[in-house]
Amino acid sequence: MSQYNPIQEWRTKAFAITAGSGLFTTLPNEKADEITFVNNTGVALDIIDTCIGLQSDQSQFVTIPSPGGLTIQVASNAAEIAVRRNDQAATSTPIAYIKRRYIR
Repeated sequence: MSQYNPIQEWRTKAFAITAGSGLFTTLPNEKADEITFVNNTGVALDIIDTCIGLQSDQSQFVTIPSPGGLTIQVASNAAEIAVRRNDQAATSTPIAYIKRRYIR
């Protein structure tokens, strides 16, 4: 988004990665224009765009080291993004992210 678009909504959110065996967990279904991940979990995270990767090629993900962060623009919904532990362990992992919506 342009730096000139005012923010309509800004929230810090959290959810837990619960899928194991290398499966991705989708973010909650809510309107969003931009997601910023803050990774302080102690383990690297893989992020994938569900509109592209999960349906065709799950090898097309971005890895966020710990500590680290990443901002992703989405078309309209946070559920377009899915996350998994890079080590693909079945351990539940809490994830923090910032969701933004802009005035259009």
